[in-house]
Amino acid sequence: MTPKRRASSADSGAHGQLVRYLELLVWLPIAALIVLPQIHTFTELSKVDEYQHVDYLVHISHLDQVKGGEKVGEVAMREQACRGSDLEGFDYPPCRSKHLDPGQFPGAGYNHTYADPPTYYLVTAASASVVQHLTGVDSIVTAGRAIGVFWLAGGLALTYALARRLGAGRAAAAGAGLLIGTTGNVVLASATITTDAPQLLVGGMLCLVALAVTEGRRAWWWLGLAAAAATAVKITSLAVVGLVAVFVVASFVADRRRGRLASSEPAATEPTEPPARPRRYVAMLVALLVGALIPSLVWGAVSTATALPSVDDIPMAEQFRVSHISWAGLSESVIQVWSPVARPETPPLLRSDSMEVMSDVLNLLLIAATLGVAWFGVRVGAAARMAGATAAAMALTGPAFSVLIFVTLHAAYWIPSRYGISLLPAAAAALAVAASTRRGGAAGLLGLGGLSLLALLAQTL
Repeated sequence: MTPKRRASSADSGAHGQLVRYLELLVWLPIAALIVLPQIHTFTELSKVDEYQHVDYLVHISHLDQVKGGEKVGEVAMREQACRGSDLEGFDYPPCRSKHLDPGQFPGAGYNHTYADPPTYYLVTAASASVVQHLTGVDSIVTAGRAIGVFWLAGGLALTYALARRLGAGRAAAAGAGLLIGTTGNVVLASATITTDAPQLLVGGMLCLVALAVTEGRRAWWWLGLAAAAATAVKITSLAVVGLVAVFVVASFVADRRRGRLASSEPAATEPTEPPARPRRYVAMLVALLVGALIPSLVWGAVSTATALPSVDDIPMAEQFRVSHISWAGLSESVIQVWSPVARPETPPLLRSDSMEVMSDVLNLLLIAATLGVAWFGVRVGAAARMAGATAAAMALTGPAFSVLIFVTLHAAYWIPSRYGISLLPAAAAALAVAASTRRGGAAGLLGLGGLSLLALLAQTL
């Protein structure tokens, strides 16, 4: 290659890299458009334990730990009393009350988020303090919610990158990102204080790392680091850890099949790359599972060791305590998490006919796309393997969490669909890949994503 051609190739590569970075940065203003109007309009605290998450955030901002059996503090109670909540049938004390009693709040005022690792709160507290310093916002709730713009932007950017890596076109990948970014569970998580906020980012990150490792672009131990980072955010990240485990096994089967086909071809054909050795895939799985378990076990030990004697008095612990779990409960949990966008715990603000229709349409599209891409491309392609792993994870996440909760807490309760948010990047990528294979599919998906954004803004602006 001549020097002139080499320079031209280098310029082309640099230009392509710049375009890819710009494509990812576009998700920041989109995330702001989704989250900020929601923060401005929905001033109440979410019924999904937000006041307890706020209390955890306050503790972390003072480099303190929430202990099991501890009750919420003054800041969280004051925010809850003054803002109100979308929790129906509960009366809070007056905002200007001189003294607030934790017993006047949901769950008798106990903070049961102590079991969550501090990772999300550390990042959010540090970032929220910067927001407060730059803007003068005096509420830690408002400042902490604003960080959801970055959690959502990162999650959508990685979802887009995953779809592109699996072969989807730009328009289809953008449309799929808009659709999941405007669904109720994701919007609520991104615009409130909750450990569900980073789950989209966690899911996209782990799936991209899995692709890089199975394709030989990264060493096997990267899976261990990524899995540890995922469960250090929240234990529900185990949903995407399970997805990736199935994907690694499927990749091993596909790799061995390629090796058998290559060995059966005539000797005159060009030599093909030999399949990876089984022990490399074993190393991937071990790294993935060990990496996922370490943060969970370490923080579980810390939270147990620091718990107060009053931890046994938490009403919710007794309310859901059972001696066994039923097959009916396990089968129902399959339906609950089969689609992570179904039956969202959204505030009244997001409950409209248009939003419900968009949610139902997306629900059907995600299920059809994951099953379709997995079935019709079951023997070839990373996209098919990822879709198959996603379908398996969507079917098994509910029962798996039901069993895990029973074994660790001797409890049983309804598994919310938000526990599967980390599965959405892979499901959205499958949807984008499916749309890219149909004439007009990419444009249609992008148009549907834009329509979903408009339906959301109609509720929040």
